[in-house]
Order: sequence, then C-alpha cells, then structure tokens
Amino acid sequence: MYKYLFFIPSPRNIPEVKNEIVANIYKKHDVIWLKYYREIDAYKKARQFFLTSAENYDYLVIIPDDLLVNTQAFENLMAEIEKPSIDVKKYDILAGICNSSYINSEQMGQIAASNVELPTPDKTGGVLLWPHMIKFADLEKRKENILRCKFIGFSFYFIHKNVVRDIPFRVDNPDRQQGGVDVFFSADLNAQGIDQYIDKRSRFVHLRGLSAQNMKSISVNPDVMLVGKIKPHTILVKRERIVKGADMVPTLVKSEVINTAPIIEENRSIQTTEEELLGKPTEMQEHLAEIVYKKGGNSKTKYRQKNK
Repeated sequence: MYKYLFFIPSPRNIPEVKNEIVANIYKKHDVIWLKYYREIDAYKKARQFFLTSAENYDYLVIIPDDLLVNTQAFENLMAEIEKPSIDVKKYDILAGICNSSYINSEQMGQIAASNVELPTPDKTGGVLLWPHMIKFADLEKRKENILRCKFIGFSFYFIHKNVVRDIPFRVDNPDRQQGGVDVFFSADLNAQGIDQYIDKRSRFVHLRGLSAQNMKSISVNPDVMLVGKIKPHTILVKRERIVKGADMVPTLVKSEVINTAPIIEENRSIQTTEEELLGKPTEMQEHLAEIVYKKGGNSKTKYRQKNK
C-alpha cells in the first residue's frame, strides 16, 4: 500500500468539511492542515514538508477546505490509485470530480476539469475557466470511468512524489494573482507531457459560491476567507500505526496532533488542540457564528453555527 499525506489548504473553517475529513481520513493516514496562509504559501510549505519528511510519502493528496468528502468517493479513489483499472503502472495524477461552484446554474452543471489546455494568466493577463469545463451531462455519455484531462481543479487530487519533486507550485503574482495554483500546475504538467486523470465515479460537493444561492445547508458561509484575520498556523495529524519497541513487541500508537513549528514554522505556528479539530467551538467559530452577507446589494441571510 502506498503512503499518503493528505494536505488541506485552509483559508476558511467549515465544520462540515472538517468533520468528514476526521471521519474518513484520520487514524488511517497522516493529514496536514495549513490554516489561514496565502494560497501559494500554503502549497509551498506543504510541498516542503512532503519532500523532506522522514516518512517518505508516495502521494500528496490535496483536499480544498470547501470540498465535502464522502466515504464512497474516497474509497473509490483509494482503490483506483492502489490498483489502476487502466493501462498504467501507477498514476502520476488522479483526482475525483466536483461541481465547479454554486455561483450559477452553469457552474453547478459542470465539473472542475477540462479536456482542453487552458491559457495561463501569466501569458494572457487573466483567464476565464468556466467556458472550458466539462458538463456533467457530457460526462455521463462517456463509457469509461477514467478520463484524461488537460486541466483539473484540485478536487481530491493525488500527486505522485516524483511529480511533487519535479513541478513546484506557483502563481503569476502572489500578491495579485490572476489564476489559482491549479491552473498553473496543470499548465506545467502539460508542458512536461505528464498525464492527469479523473475518476468520474468519485464525486464530491464543492461548496464555493453557495452563499450566492441563499442556501443554509451548512452552518457557516463557505465563501468567507479568514486569511489576514487569524494567525496562520500548521497542524499535523498522525495516523494510528503499529511500532516495535526495543523488545520488538508491536504497540499501537494512537492518532495524535503534533505542533509542526520546528519543521515548517519556526516563529509563526501556534499549538492547536485536538478539540479544535474535532468540533469544539473556537474563538474563530464564534466569530463566524452569525455572518451577514449581501446578495445583489439587497437581500441578507444569516448563517448560524449549529454547534455553538
């Protein structure tokens, strides 16, 4: 079995997303949260940790913090990555699928992946992604489950260690970027002839833009970013594992939360307790307990925490 590091770049705090990650991934795999960093900084730090860890991970797995994990899709992807159903020895890149966003009906009806190579913003000054995305209706017409794409958003996205090593994460301008890390990463994969695939059986829900629909299906507004409002920090959650002591007797080491300050952040990381990860309301959650946002300059909707 491969060894995985699950990476959650987290500029938000959505309890429902966290709870599904805890339920499906904790205990089984190592998980690293990069909380409240600028996008590119989070990705660079995760890559550094992955490549320098003594764990010698095989895959870095990106889960955005506004992507709802579900057990069936998660297990489908894990089975496919371990034993590919297509003619490849291993996957360099494999991802699930999700709706582009909830911003409008068009984006709700398409996935965050494209059959065509997208221009990168550093060449065009900006790029409009949505017209190029694959529609769910078109996806259903395809007989195969595994499809090669030219662009894939980070929708539960597995990257083999060789690719992590060879292709660094980048954007055009960290302070005023015109495109996301995923756009540039796909462009660099295409430039080097590295194939990436989606598994259409593995479907997740992308919460981006949910506030535009006035939906109250989750406890907080998923479109509120906390970067610059809360101190950035890093959390590493270690899986349960069997270790042998000096007497060679196997011992179960339970899952644990580790402050990664000596590894990634020498001055800025802060100690975070397991209670925060498992759902006890924090100061930050209290801050989000009642968010008022405007739609079209008029209507207002309040999102209230269910776990206060």
